[in-house]
Amino acid sequence: MHVVPAAELGVGEVKEAWQTKAHAALFLAGKGGRCIIQVDSDAVLCARLDRIVEQVTAQGLVAGGKDGNGKTYDLVKHAPYYDLCQTTATDLRATLLPYISTSILFLPVPEINEILKLWSKGVDEAEFGPKERPRKIYTGYSDQGIFNAILYFKGITPIALDNHLVSQHWVHGRDKVELRDGEFWNNGHPQIAFHSVGHAPKFWTPQYVDFVAKSGNLDAVYQYWLSNLFDGPCGLLKAGPLSLLEQRQAEYFPGGTAAHLFREYQTRNECQEPTSVAGAAVSAGAVTASPPP
Repeated sequence: MHVVPAAELGVGEVKEAWQTKAHAALFLAGKGGRCIIQVDSDAVLCARLDRIVEQVTAQGLVAGGKDGNGKTYDLVKHAPYYDLCQTTATDLRATLLPYISTSILFLPVPEINEILKLWSKGVDEAEFGPKERPRKIYTGYSDQGIFNAILYFKGITPIALDNHLVSQHWVHGRDKVELRDGEFWNNGHPQIAFHSVGHAPKFWTPQYVDFVAKSGNLDAVYQYWLSNLFDGPCGLLKAGPLSLLEQRQAEYFPGGTAAHLFREYQTRNECQEPTSVAGAAVSAGAVTASPPP
């Protein structure tokens, strides 16, 4: 694993969370490989990604979880995209493109490189940019809004994956999730990732423990997340024994206490072995995690 600080990416100007996601993708595109996979900090993978990676690289198209039922673009409000994308109104398709989440995003390289350059430029000058930024011309909610607008104005139709199985916007914990033979299943379909987003508290907050209890569907999911946090390839237990980590938790979780995570891990592992999902490793492509919001 190789960590590159945002300040050292060498691309982009504004290095806040949403902007850095776009800049990081452009940075990774210059490092070779065939597929970049971006995973938000409040999401966790739970299955192999070979099939999706193969589809993305074969078709040369980006893929992400379907978010909502599409978006109508006000061609006056979004007029700056004409210049950014070098298109005109006559180039645009009559039908709406699917709007995808960038929480878990698959980017084929090098087919998407030019789009990543536009994305990096767009988020630097986005309307959500910092107050001191003089040019704020591209409308759209977060890095996701800018990315989808660019796809629309470039006439690119992305691969829309099942929201329930990937990005989980506003459905996390709603459906019954089963763990069978080392794989997670959601209503008969293999789960790809879990994402504590929308109505759901973040995995690492005390509120998530109550959310798990109320949902009745997330016990195995939370156990899996905790096991990755402590026992995973980059888990906390790689740095020292549990007792020492608990004493020094403020160093690992700045900005707030994490005592409940140590208690939850200890309690759950007194009763059962840590959840192990054999296929959870990403099998291809580079992975970058966006910074916490």
